This record gives sequence, C-alpha cells and structure tokens, in this order.
Amino acid sequence: MRQQQRRESLADMDVIELLGRIRALNLEALAESIDLAGPSHVEPTLRRSDGALATEGRWGLPLRVDFLPQGRESEGSVPVSPARALSFSRFSATIADAQFDVGPFGWDWCEISTDLSPAGVGPALYKWFMEWFDSEDQNYPNSLGLFGVVHFASDPEPVGDGSKFSVDLGSAPVESLLSLMAHLSDAGVRVARIG
Repeated sequence: MRQQQRRESLADMDVIELLGRIRALNLEALAESIDLAGPSHVEPTLRRSDGALATEGRWGLPLRVDFLPQGRESEGSVPVSPARALSFSRFSATIADAQFDVGPFGWDWCEISTDLSPAGVGPALYKWFMEWFDSEDQNYPNSLGLFGVVHFASDPEPVGDGSKFSVDLGSAPVESLLSLMAHLSDAGVRVARIG
C-alpha cells in the first residue's frame, strides 16, 4: 500500500514539474521582453475611463495584457509568446471525477475542450478566473517582476455535445491550472482535453 501511494505521488510530481516547465517558458519570454522594452506597466488590467474593469463577452470577464511600455501606452499592448514550445506525449490525469487528456500547449494560450455545455462551464470558468485574476491589483511582484495572475479567458463556445474555450494563464502559478481542472470537475465535466 505504501509503495502504491508513493508511485502516485511521483506521478503527480512529474505532471507538476512538466506544467512548471511549460509555465517557465512563458515567464522567461515575458520577463525578457519587458527588460528589453524598458520601464513598463507590467500585466496591467484594462480599465474603462471611469476606472472600472473593462469586461467583455457573455460572462463579463476582465482582461490583462502582458505589458505596456511607459510613455507609449497609446501604441497598445505588446503581446509576448515564447519562441519555443515544450513537446511531450499526450497523457491522462484524473482530478476528482474528471478525466483530462493533456497534450502540448502554451501557458499563454491554452485551449480546453469539455463534454459540458457552455452554460455548464461558464459559471465554473468565471469563478476560477476571478480567483486568479487579482481584480484589486493586490499581488506583489515576484523575482521576475511578474504578479502571478491570469490574463484572459474566452467565453465557452459550443462544440458538438460540449464546449471549448481558451485561457491565457499569464504568470499565474501551476496551481491555477490545477484549480481550473478542479472547478471544471466540480461543475460536472467528466472528460476534457487540454492542448
């Protein structure tokens, strides 16, 4: 019994390490781009003229951009994607009652398909997103000057008998993706595909 628990723990560590490496590629590219740009507003939330969060889509989710160079804000945001991606074989992971089929994806653009309708996924996605977005900008920067926040989530769209959406995990920690998987499972997702 003890060996079985240890093997499960090692498997979990391998998945977490893999997710950490995917995240690290995005964080390195983001930090390097910000350094090259000079003084910048890092991971700013988009706001309306009255200071309220700018939201979009059916679920009214706010948005962060990677960075805005100071003094050049009118030029718009500078999107960043890593120059390379991590390649790995698809694998399955079970969280609560859901089976997740995980293949190569980018931390800055992660597509997720589920067996649940958009109306079923939407509330779980909204709750998760707001937990990791930091709408009050209270997070402190880490050693790279990043805030550990998610940037974007699209509205779930119907696909066959389920739904599909995309997220930009920004600089959020690995736990954010695991939390999303748990929220989806709690909402009734039984099968999902990431990447």
